[in-house]
Order: sequence, then structure tokens, then C-alpha cells
Amino acid sequence: MRLGLPSHYPSNTVPAVIASLFATLLVVVGMLVAARLIRTPVPAKPSVVRGEPYECGEIPTGGSWRVMPVGFAAFAILFILFDVELAFLTPWLRADMASRAVVRIPMLAFLITLFLGWVHAWRKADLRWKR
Repeated sequence: MRLGLPSHYPSNTVPAVIASLFATLLVVVGMLVAARLIRTPVPAKPSVVRGEPYECGEIPTGGSWRVMPVGFAAFAILFILFDVELAFLTPWLRADMASRAVVRIPMLAFLITLFLGWVHAWRKADLRWKR
């Protein structure tokens, strides 16, 4: 056993690292080759159709500038915030629940902070779609 590594840690990880690097390189090169093969050439000259806002043949009506409501942006940011929390909670929930406080205390602090943010958003009425 080497110093600093747990007893269940494999002693020879070089082949696995090399295989992972090779697989990553193979995927990247494959994606670049596929992108090159399926790429369609773009005409160099601008045309009337390409100058339109919609290239689907639909004739645009009205102005193209609309003011986006701020409530939509706040709601979207809150959705992303509370959705990303699952990325942190899922591994923690799948971990051994008999773990030490070293794992539980930071996650509890994270959950308290998240809960306080949710209470703050609720009090400011940011969770309501219409005000």
C-alpha cells in the first residue's frame, strides 16, 4: 500500500488513465471528422432571403424589438438555481447515509442557504408569474 491512498484504491491506474485519455481523444477526433463531413457549404453572396429575419418563408409582421418582462428573467434564474441544486444533492443522497459529519455539515449548510434563498424569493414575490 502506498502512503496517502486508501487500501481499496487500485495500485496501478496508469493503464486506466491511458485508456481514458485515448477514448476521449477518439471521441473528439470522431466528432470533428463527423462535423467536417456533414457540413453544408454556405453561399458567399448574401441573398434577399438570407437577409430576412425568418428564412422559413414567413413574412415578418410588426417590429422585431420587444421588451422582455423582468419577471421572466428572475423566474428563469430562480429555476436554474433550484434545478442545479439537484446536481449537488443527488450524489449526497446516494452516498452512505452513515457517513461522518465531515460530509453532513457542509451539505446541511448548503441546504440552509438554499432554503433561506427560497424564503427570500417567496417574500419578494419572485416566485409568482404575474404580479
